Amino acid sequence: MGKILNPILQPGFEPGTSELDQLKAIVVPEIFTKYTVQKSVANSSFLRSGIVQNMAELNAAIQNGGQRVNVPTWYNKAHKAVSVKADDEGNPINSFSSYADIACVHVRDLPYGIRDLNTFLAGSDPLGRITDVYGQDWAVTEEQIILSSLKGIFGLADMKDSIVGGATSVLDSKLMNKAMFALGDKFTEIGAIAMHSQVLAKLRELNLIDTVMPSAVNAPLTYSGKEIIVDDTLVPESAGVYPIYFFGKGAFGFAENTGMSTVEMDRDILTHQTVVNSTRAFILHPLGVAYTAPASTTGETPSDADLENSANWTLVDDRKNVAITKLICKLDA
Repeated sequence: MGKILNPILQPGFEPGTSELDQLKAIVVPEIFTKYTVQKSVANSSFLRSGIVQNMAELNAAIQNGGQRVNVPTWYNKAHKAVSVKADDEGNPINSFSSYADIACVHVRDLPYGIRDLNTFLAGSDPLGRITDVYGQDWAVTEEQIILSSLKGIFGLADMKDSIVGGATSVLDSKLMNKAMFALGDKFTEIGAIAMHSQVLAKLRELNLIDTVMPSAVNAPLTYSGKEIIVDDTLVPESAGVYPIYFFGKGAFGFAENTGMSTVEMDRDILTHQTVVNSTRAFILHPLGVAYTAPASTTGETPSDADLENSANWTLVDDRKNVAITKLICKLDA
């Protein structure tokens, strides 16, 4: 899509067209939402790393509306083949099992006010500037949903074996390795590790960060071949004790309700601003842990505080199939 250099002077705007109508002509909801989602992915290390997967089942389910989505998941407990018996003896018949993984639908608004709309419209590429801002802010919002969900699910007693270390543990290669193998033989699924920049600095000091060849200028930092996500919202949970998260590829499922995700504009006469409000309805869900929400305080779409409350979550799959582990440690003895 080409840049819109000056919508006020472009053909198609009749003399006397209001600034609000000009903005509405530029910010087309379908295009705006598409660009905003693309830019939120570009701005988020979590979304770029592959730990979030678009899921056809969720995409189909979310279009039907509702506050929560039931996505039945079939799984097969491993069985060994048995020897063929005589004709009058039947072999046991194995069966598939299922569980309902319940995902909540996040419906969130992100409003901005533009006080001097004429100047804003006269600048270069107003649509690009708006979607840049919204792309950054939606990325922050989605990352916070991921981190709040992690806080909630790791408060479950059923997830205790996916937690390594503790308040007295000190970061070193043995502790990192133990966290890598907390998923047992599913350790190969781990694709990314999220940590605070101070944790990264300590791993560098310990010479535990993989060496990057000079030719790989834009290559991500890695530990044992796993991409490192640096996020300074992963602050210490207590004095000097940091959380580190190990993610399997596709640990979170994602879907967007394209009918509900839109943008609206209006003039606020009391604040003398033109308000642009982006609304998105989407699922961003840790697979294998159902959001049952008995302790929800909002009653509708969950707040970050609701996600952080472990009473709202229930483990519905085998713990090792939830492709996330948590390491808790200090950086120094």
